[in-house]
Amino acid sequence: MINRYIVLALCACLSACSFAPLTPLFLENTNSNSASAKRAPVFLAHGASSGSEPLNSMAAIQATLGNPHYDGIEVDLVLTGDSIPVLAHDPWINEDSCRRKDGAPFEQVLIKDIAFDELTRVFECRFLNAKNQTAAGGYHSLISLSEAFDFAKDHPNKILYLDLKIQEKMTQSAFEYAAEIYHQLIAAEISNPIFIEVPKSAHIHILESQFSDYKITKVLSYPAFYAGENWNKVGAWSALKTFVFPSRPLSTVTDAGADMLMSPTVVMSYSSIKKLHHERVLFGTFLVDTPKAFSIAIDHGADIIITDISPSHMPELSLKDKQ
Repeated sequence: MINRYIVLALCACLSACSFAPLTPLFLENTNSNSASAKRAPVFLAHGASSGSEPLNSMAAIQATLGNPHYDGIEVDLVLTGDSIPVLAHDPWINEDSCRRKDGAPFEQVLIKDIAFDELTRVFECRFLNAKNQTAAGGYHSLISLSEAFDFAKDHPNKILYLDLKIQEKMTQSAFEYAAEIYHQLIAAEISNPIFIEVPKSAHIHILESQFSDYKITKVLSYPAFYAGENWNKVGAWSALKTFVFPSRPLSTVTDAGADMLMSPTVVMSYSSIKKLHHERVLFGTFLVDTPKAFSIAIDHGADIIITDISPSHMPELSLKDKQ
């Protein structure tokens, strides 16, 4: 088994070759004329949480969309058995994060195998920030994307970043995701900038087809991280390939037809990010859960930072500096 710290050290060494911090791009290819679309970098709350609310909860959405330190929220989506998009990080629910409302024990269940009504009637969950396991907030029923849209439309300048959890045999198909989310967006009549992240290049083509008449920013995961995998091992291997072939991220995203690449900073070399920016391809990063990780993301020239800690905790990143 690969030691976590050895892996992270290797990744950091491979990605650290630089002479100066990089400058982020402005988000010119979003579907908004708002002030937040002119900022660089842009800060999104991971799981919509500012760190004190459960991830992917209505409490998080309500607290964060009104917070001026954030430019928007990132939420994770899984389709239920009746194709309702719900906010959940993994394709399943289990007793690690969820419980039956009647207190009875239960085996792990795939969200794709249960209808939305039963899911919300029988179960309640609490997904805690990994860095704050004592986060306030109790268990709650999983919320639908339409419920999130109902609140978000009152904050039209905020970016809504939808991370689609698509995984073979674990979730519904990418076609079903694209069709249902398109339907939800049309029905909600929202004007927020919309970013949609998918794990595979083929999924980008599906988004292009489904959203041909609706402006979204298409985001490709690099690499694709799936629930249940050893993320350290996947990240280390990708970092090595990126170091040896610095043009690989750019060719991957351009061949797919995506507008943006989402990757941990430890996977990306400075050279690779420079190549992305030269072609006006956006770079986003996540796993930003400490002040040091925040500073590294800034130095890497990340255009979008999905963060587990509030930008207000970083004195050098005042709102005045971001305007």
